[in-house]
Amino acid sequence: MFQEVVVFNLEVMEKRKVFRFIVVLIVFLMAIICTVKSTYLQREAEKDIELNTLETVGKIYKFTWNKSFKYYYFSYHHNGVEFKNYEDISYAEGEQCVNRYYKVILSNKNPENSKILIDEEIIDIAKIKNAGFK
Repeated sequence: MFQEVVVFNLEVMEKRKVFRFIVVLIVFLMAIICTVKSTYLQREAEKDIELNTLETVGKIYKFTWNKSFKYYYFSYHHNGVEFKNYEDISYAEGEQCVNRYYKVILSNKNPENSKILIDEEIIDIAKIKNAGFK
């Protein structure tokens, strides 16, 4: 009887190990799939911008950071519609960029695909107003 209990406990433990392994494997595979998909979508957006480039002015309205990332949130206008996007830019000046205007390149076909050029600040008031800012 004691042997049966020990064997049963071992079987239960083995099933738990297999279950844990399967769960860890699924989570790992999902993380890989998400990373690959994100990289693919980012490259597609960059290609779209490259093929259908349009320049405008964007305004950084928010900055957040943690140990690994510096996120710059910016808005811009295209055909009278305001778009918002964000970018991780490690070399920029942080909070000092907020409420300032910079060159933005975007796709004329898919204006939600955009990239802010943080090293190209726009100070020309006429350009800023013509880009849809008041």
